[in-house]
Amino acid sequence: MGRYGMALLVVLAVGRAPGTISGTITCEGVASYTAVGPHQAHGNGALYSRTAAYSIEGGAVGTVAVKRGLLGLSRPKLREFGTQILVFPLDSGVLTGTRGPARVPFTVSDFGDRDVQDARGERFDVYRWGSRAKADQFGIRKFATRITFPAASGGTCPSGWRVQE
Repeated sequence: MGRYGMALLVVLAVGRAPGTISGTITCEGVASYTAVGPHQAHGNGALYSRTAAYSIEGGAVGTVAVKRGLLGLSRPKLREFGTQILVFPLDSGVLTGTRGPARVPFTVSDFGDRDVQDARGERFDVYRWGSRAKADQFGIRKFATRITFPAASGGTCPSGWRVQE
């Protein structure tokens, strides 16, 4: 094998970014979570579009609303990759124990309200708690969190989070 062929093999073998597996990046950090009741925040959501190449209907069970620019991604990129962004709250069962949705990991389906946008750090509104009372009772809680997303999205880990090796 010529020297250029060998160099190509080296690049292919080590060219994967840290924390990537099969084209994904995984980040770990702490995020805040709030609950959305079964009859709150209805509508198509901010990532829904009748004309864009990609569209996600907001508010489905098993999804979260996020801050604009999550992972440094634009609205079109979140539309394209939102269903492939996996949010794993490391909560030891607290979410389901307080009547939250049983489906984990969550995917991205919408932008959160002003409270989510103005929050320090990362914050996720978890859709479709069992009741409005239970959602209100949940309040705001912080959990260690893992986010996995496609490297092809161009996303980066949130500030202060680390790439999982």
